[in-house]
Amino acid sequence: MLIVSMFLENEYGWGETVLRIVSTIIAIINTVGFYGYVYKKQFYSQSFWKIIFIVTVIDVIVSILYYGFQELN
Repeated sequence: MLIVSMFLENEYGWGETVLRIVSTIIAIINTVGFYGYVYKKQFYSQSFWKIIFIVTVIDVIVSILYYGFQELN
């Protein structure tokens, strides 16, 4: 449903669409990592997951700031 909603018209414009697409890609990568952690399977290297963690934190901060400023308008 999230993937379909990315392409529907929204009140925030294209900035939100790009943010949703990036967040969805990051969420899929994180889901693969979580699956590997739960079932003790190694996908990619440890340094890759460190980078993904940093990217995820940045994505969360940007999302909070973006939607927070949108609510003020």
